[in-house]
Amino acid sequence: MEQTNLQSKIPYKSDFIIYLKANSYSGKTVRNYDRDLAYFEAFLNYSHIAFESLKKLHITLYKS
Repeated sequence: MEQTNLQSKIPYKSDFIIYLKANSYSGKTVRNYDRDLAYFEAFLNYSHIAFESLKKLHITLYKS
């Protein structure tokens, strides 16, 4: 079972994971989204970026 952090810096992360499950997305898809969001959240934590202040540049840096 995937681990979803209830104290996530990403708003509605848990709701999104529940939505995927409720709409019969495969377990692998749900796990992959959960993992990808966890990686993104780790990037935000490491970079000291609040989700609310996220800019396009931050997304570009994450993708690089």
